[in-house]
Amino acid sequence: MNELLFYFACIPFRVLLGFFITTFYYRDSVHIVGTIVAIVIATGFIRKILTRPKTGFFGGVVWWQRLRYMHVVVWYTVAALIFNKIPWAGWVIVLDAIPGFFLKAQQ
Repeated sequence: MNELLFYFACIPFRVLLGFFITTFYYRDSVHIVGTIVAIVIATGFIRKILTRPKTGFFGGVVWWQRLRYMHVVVWYTVAALIFNKIPWAGWVIVLDAIPGFFLKAQQ
């Protein structure tokens, strides 16, 4: 069940969020809310790094602990890009989802 949530909730959420931000980056509401969401996500990854939980957001075993450092950098970068209304900010989120998709499939 956790694997299904990963493939049908986590990955699609990130891809859709990326496309949404790329499409509507110029709108003030997306600019403000997108920046806040990206900061909250990045901060959540920092919390996970410090607490090192054995299960992930969907309850599955954590296999990506070392990748959380990369996610912190990615999501704070996305926050800065969205804040500065960079048109391709959402693509960073989409590209971030790709390795997770294939790494999970290899397990």
